[in-house]
Amino acid sequence: MYIDKIARMIDLSCVQANSSIKEIKEVADFAIKYNCICTFALPAHTPLLVDLLKDYPEILVGGVVGFPDGGATTKGKLAEALELIEMGVNELDMVMNIAWLKNEQAAALGAAALAAVGTGIWKDFSIVDEIHKTESIELPQKDENAFYEKLLPVYKTFSNHLSEIGDVLIQI
Repeated sequence: MYIDKIARMIDLSCVQANSSIKEIKEVADFAIKYNCICTFALPAHTPLLVDLLKDYPEILVGGVVGFPDGGATTKGKLAEALELIEMGVNELDMVMNIAWLKNEQAAALGAAALAAVGTGIWKDFSIVDEIHKTESIELPQKDENAFYEKLLPVYKTFSNHLSEIGDVLIQI
């Protein structure tokens, strides 16, 4: 697969609480250089990102709702989503309330879906089927636990170096 095709599958984000204006500009520059599909910043920085990418309609600007833990109320998330739409985002990533999910409070999640349709964020409920489609279920194999334990440091090393690779790539 070529880099241009891969870049069209990549969402870039600059959503850490300490993300600087300089970093947001670097993310936008990277998205422009490689024609990435979408970029995200925290809501307070979204207008800047929208402005930086206004001449590149093929690069979407996304907004994060309820980030990072999904603990906001449904009403609060809807207000945040509507504000982001007014700012000009093309995509919303809404964080599910993890506590509700863990406690099997499906009624609260259903209320969020009702509110999304009621406010016009979603045109109908068809998206619910799309986002809840089970592709596969993979469970840890207890007899492979020793292998997982050996693999964990490799994963952690890989994860730690991803940001370093990003820093190098942005210099290209």
